[in-house]
Formats: sequence, structure tokens, C-alpha cells
Amino acid sequence: MTEQLIQPACGTAVATRASMKTLAGVLLTSLAVGSFHAGCMSDEEDEDLVIEDGDKADGFGAPVSHGWLSFDGWAGGQVKANYKFHAWTFQLSGDAEVDLTTQDSDVDTVMYVYRRNSTTGRWGYPIWRNDDANGDVTSALNRNYGEGVYRVLVKSKDPTGTISLTSSCSGDGCPSEQAMCRFDNIPAAPAATGLTQGCLREIDRVVNGEAAAHTSETASLATRGALTSWERRGLEIVAREECATDLFQEFSMTSHQTIPNQSGTGALVSFDTDPDSGYTSWVALAHGGAPLVTLKWLHDSATYTWTCPADFTPALEPQVDEYCVANLLMMGSINANVDDVELGSQAGGEGGAAVPQLVKTVVAWHRGSSTAAPTFTYRAWSTDHGDAAKISIATNGGGVTYVAGDRNGAVQVMARFDSTAAKLLCAELP
Repeated sequence: MTEQLIQPACGTAVATRASMKTLAGVLLTSLAVGSFHAGCMSDEEDEDLVIEDGDKADGFGAPVSHGWLSFDGWAGGQVKANYKFHAWTFQLSGDAEVDLTTQDSDVDTVMYVYRRNSTTGRWGYPIWRNDDANGDVTSALNRNYGEGVYRVLVKSKDPTGTISLTSSCSGDGCPSEQAMCRFDNIPAAPAATGLTQGCLREIDRVVNGEAAAHTSETASLATRGALTSWERRGLEIVAREECATDLFQEFSMTSHQTIPNQSGTGALVSFDTDPDSGYTSWVALAHGGAPLVTLKWLHDSATYTWTCPADFTPALEPQVDEYCVANLLMMGSINANVDDVELGSQAGGEGGAAVPQLVKTVVAWHRGSSTAAPTFTYRAWSTDHGDAAKISIATNGGGVTYVAGDRNGAVQVMARFDSTAAKLLCAELP
């Protein structure tokens, strides 16, 4: 194991890279007279340790910056050409013990810790370095620190692979959980308002809009520039709420965009987070230039948090509740895999064996005691949350469309749209 405390001065001042040749001469002189300090570095591989403004890309001065480090969590980065240097930042308000390790990495790593100069704002020379900890090729540093802002920089000696950084902090100077959730230049979501009539209006327009595109992809804060404005804002809200301070942490994202109509273009974006512990889903919904509507859905506890445009006053219809509208979003639009959508039509009656049971149940409910055999078309699919369907039934007035879902064996009709109006409702069918 090679572990060194690196002093900014070893018989000479180490301020800029321009002084490195001078430093080398001083070191040779020091060796000749037997006065070399053990903390000084002589490894040619690390001769560019000083971080200076304008350093070349993918180097000590220009690593891949992952933002603020969240202790007691995992952070990592992909190693490839021009991405061998990765860095994280943390801030301590006082004395603390910080443990850093790359033991789960699959590349040969070297770890450095820098402290920002409170006067100049520069990182300068590293205060700690470790290579080959615990008899392997990974790195580890467990040290006591004082108040200040620090940078952890991990360099890969291998051309490809994954750097995995595990960290913990103990002591009075450790940042609080809230303090660790730092997002530079990313505004927080508006305060939750509950479900409002404005939410219902926007949900109606988007859910009832004809789909122009349906995509599934992964995205991170670092790559959000390639997203649409609503996808980008939704991702920012999710990252903040999940305390995903690593700019390169990826989220699975599903987008459902409607074709332009007289009201604009709608977009519905879903993010599933932490799939190993019950799925927390975030939905970002927008229509044209309308304010963002978001829904936080905790599947394991059936809890919903709504953020609606603040200028709308709550005016819920009695038969509409938040659980129903959440089901409408989760089952009626965003989780459908377009490759698995079943299309069908029926000239009369409720349909034969080929028609899904969910569709037949809704058509029978609509028909009621009428003896007329309805004509209908449908789209049906399966989601992570149950079966779902969109059924359009021909009527003398031009037609009516229902969105319905089968959740745990209970069929819920969640929306009705006709030629003149839309109505969101919750009707659990027998």
C-alpha cells in the first residue's frame, strides 16, 4: 500500500506547475544531502497533481465532476477514453472522521483528497493520496478532517471500467442529510398544493390526447440538456427529491407525448426510482405552456403528493379523489409498452373470447339495461400496476371514451371523454 500525507511545501513552495522543474531540482539536491521529506512525491505518474485553472480536459484540473458527495451512499462513474478522472466535493462544518474507499471498483484506482483554499478558492496540491489499499488495486483513506471544503479525486489506471466510491462521515462537523442535498443552479419543485381543478384540466388534456411519441430511456442531470423542457424539469425535481447529488446517476424515464391540437402539445413523463424498495414513481405532466403538474406516488404505502399550478383554486368534484386520478396516470398512460398494445373492434355486443375481460366489463357497465348492442374499439395493455384499457364506444351523440384499469382484481373506470366534455371519475365496477 502506498499512502502519503502530501505537504504543500517540501523544502520549497509548490504553487504552480511552472515551478515543478524547480521542485525537481530541489528534490535532487535534497536527496544528495540526505534531507528529502517522506511526504514528498517523486512518482512521475503524478507530476501533474496541482490543480490549476485552465488544466487540460480529463486531468487533475478537469475531471468528470459528479457534484456534491452524499455520505453513507454509493457514488460512481464510468471509465472510458477521456473519462479517467472523477471527482466529488464535500463540506465539513467542523472536525469529522471521513472514510473513503473504492474497494468495489473494477479498475485500478488512485485516490487524492484536496482542500479548497478559503482565501483564493483554489484546490492547489492534494493533502492525502492512496494507491493499492488492503493489498489490492483499489484505494482507501480514513482520516480526520477539520472545517472546510474538500474534493475527492479518483484516477483510473485502466482504460475502461467502473469507479465505485463508498463514503461515510462521523463527528460534529459532518453535514446533515439536508445539507448534503446540494444542487447548484437547479431550483426546487414548488410546494405541494394537493389536487386542484387545474390539475384535472391538464390531466384531461394530456391523457385524452392522441399519442405522437412514446419513448423509454435513461437520463441523468449531466445529460438533461438533450431532453425536452418538461422531461428536463421533471428529472430535476426527481433528482432533488431523491437527493441524487451525483450528476451522472441515471434514472429510467418514460415519456408519452401527444400530437399538437388546439390547446397545444401535451407531455407525460414518469420516473421509477429505487425499484428494490417498493417503487417510488414521479410523474411530470404538462400541456403547452401550462405550469408543471407533478405527482409523487409511493407504491408500498399508497401515498400521493401533488404539486399543481399555484394559481388554480382547489375545486374537486365529489366523485373524484386523488387515488383515482393517480391510477388514471399510472395505468392509463405512462407505463404502457407500445409494442404490447392490443387493438380490437366489435361491431355489436360486449365481445367474444378474444376481447379482454377488462374491456368487456366496462362495455357492459356502459350498456347497462339497454338492449342496443354497442359498437366499440379498444386499446388494451398490461402494466407494472395491472391491466389497462382505453375503450371508445359509438353513440348517437358521436361517441364516448373510457380509460379503465384492473387493480388487484377490481375494475376502476377512471375517466370518461365524450365529444363535448371530459369527466374524471372513480367508479369501481362489480
